[in-house]
Amino acid sequence: MLEVAAAHGVSVALYVIPLNPRADNPYVPAEYAAFKSWLDALAQRHAVPFANLEEVVPAAEWGLLAGEPDYKHFRGSGHRRTADALVQRFGPFIRARAELRRTQ
Repeated sequence: MLEVAAAHGVSVALYVIPLNPRADNPYVPAEYAAFKSWLDALAQRHAVPFANLEEVVPAAEWGLLAGEPDYKHFRGSGHRRTADALVQRFGPFIRARAELRRTQ
């Protein structure tokens, strides 16, 4: 997909979503660690920006699912924190791509 996107002038940024540190994670730890490493290497190979936002949202800003800590759904403040992290990490990339398109 990254090759197809690049061939069509589509910019891509990859990131790992935040996960609740207090919740049971449904992913097999070794497999999830391998996935994150693979995703980072993939981004580097294709020269696309990558960010691991796994720890961006603190424990207090997570929601509940059936009365238990939800592993990937957070409260409004967690969404704001995640949005801020996305803008901080990918904002320069987005602005540079927009400027490049303006000058073409």
